[in-house]
Amino acid sequence: MKKLAFFLIVVVCLTFAGCVDGEKAREYYYSDEQIASLHENYSETGSKLESSGNKGFSYKSTKFNGYNTVWNVSGLNDGSAVANASLSLSEGQAKLVHIDADNKVTTIVECSGEEGSKTVEVRLSMTNGKNRFKLVGYDCKDIEVKLSLD
Repeated sequence: MKKLAFFLIVVVCLTFAGCVDGEKAREYYYSDEQIASLHENYSETGSKLESSGNKGFSYKSTKFNGYNTVWNVSGLNDGSAVANASLSLSEGQAKLVHIDADNKVTTIVECSGEEGSKTVEVRLSMTNGKNRFKLVGYDCKDIEVKLSLD
């Protein structure tokens, strides 16, 4: 009986390890230092990510909290690219950010559940090396983000 109880405690602890609640995700949302870090800290449910090589990606999730790299682009020369992005969600607050090779964080699109959706076209400064795109949000439900680079 003690072994079973111990086993169940371990399983519960491992299940919730690494999960990010809305309050912690809210703290991350406003910290460029956390967002630019190389590690990820998020929880999601029912997610699907599709990439189109160096051209773009789409991501959907029924629930999301934290920050997660959803796309990496490498091998570009210094210069700029036009990004077409859309973000929609039914609840919460979310943004898609670009992090260049120098760890400079640029918000591409930001939206709340109250707004519902937002579509933008922005010019991004792309650097030679790794360019990362992270989804950052808290209390997000039914979130969908799409990005294409021209």
